[in-house]
Amino acid sequence: MKNFKKMMTLMALCLSVAITTSGYATTLPDIPEPLKNGTGAIDNNGVIYVGLGTAGTSWYKIDLKKQHKDWERIKSFPGGAREQSVSVFLNDELYVFWWRREKKTVNHRCRFIAMCTNTHR
Repeated sequence: MKNFKKMMTLMALCLSVAITTSGYATTLPDIPEPLKNGTGAIDNNGVIYVGLGTAGTSWYKIDLKKQHKDWERIKSFPGGAREQSVSVFLNDELYVFWWRREKKTVNHRCRFIAMCTNTHR
């Protein structure tokens, strides 16, 4: 009987976690253009930034705190298109790191660039 109570308590706890966490899921609108092999990051204010890859130098943002969420095109990425990039926010700046492929060789170079988000708002 003691094990049954523990099992029922554990099941109730798992069920309550499953029910409450599903409320946090949000469906976002489609990005205005196809995006594959790009990158994205979210800042401390709940704004998601995505771009590069098959989108070329395009960057978009969406504010998760707004009631009506729409993707907004922002300043293009300087220096040309990049694929398979990685991005992160640090001190309110978006840092983009990428691996650049040179003429079908495996000569990869790591680069970075900072895009100040204050100029995009």
